Amino acid sequence: MLNLKPLKGLKGLKGLPRLKSLGKAERIPPLPTLGEQPRRVAALVDDEILRLTNQLGDEALAKRVLKLQKKWPKGTTPELVVMDFLERRRVTYGFQVWVIGGRKIKGGQVLDFVVDQGRNVHIWEVQGMYWHLRQDKLATDAAQRMALMGIRIWGKKVGAVVELWDSRLATDNRAKRSQVMEAAMQGRELGP
Repeated sequence: MLNLKPLKGLKGLKGLPRLKSLGKAERIPPLPTLGEQPRRVAALVDDEILRLTNQLGDEALAKRVLKLQKKWPKGTTPELVVMDFLERRRVTYGFQVWVIGGRKIKGGQVLDFVVDQGRNVHIWEVQGMYWHLRQDKLATDAAQRMALMGIRIWGKKVGAVVELWDSRLATDNRAKRSQVMEAAMQGRELGP
C-alpha cells in the first residue's frame, strides 16, 4: 500500500493554489461538422482533375492518372501517363527499377520503366526538358544509356534504351502522345 502521510504536509505551500485549475473542463470551440468537410475535399479533387484535364486534354486520362497517383505518389505526371498506357495495354513492366546498385552505389541507376518485350527488355526513361537538355547532363545521359545496353534485367538482354520526353507526354495532343509511346514500344524514340 502507498504511504501518503508525507504528502499531508504539502497543504500549506504557497504555489499550490495555481494548480486548482488543473483538470477542470475548458471550453473548446466546436469542430466543423462533417457536412461541411466533404464539399471542400471534393472541390480539391475537382480542381486537380480540371488541372490535369487542361494539361492532358482528356478527362478520362486525368482521372486514371489521379488514381495511379494514389498508388505512386512520387510519380510525375508524364511517368503516370506512361504507366497508364502500359497498364491499358496489359504490358508487363517494372517502375523505378534499381540496376547496377541503384541509389546505393556510385554509378548505379534507377530506371523509370523496364518494359518486357518477350525475348528482351526495353528501358524507358521519362526525361524532363528543363533538366536533361542541359549541356552537362547530355553527356551523362549518353554514358548511362551506353552502360545500360550491355546488361541483363530479369534474365533478358536490354534491347533498347528509349527516352520519352515530358513535352510529348504531358501534352493535350493525344495523337502526339500515342505516337511517342507506340514508337517506344518498337524501341524508337522521337526526341524532345
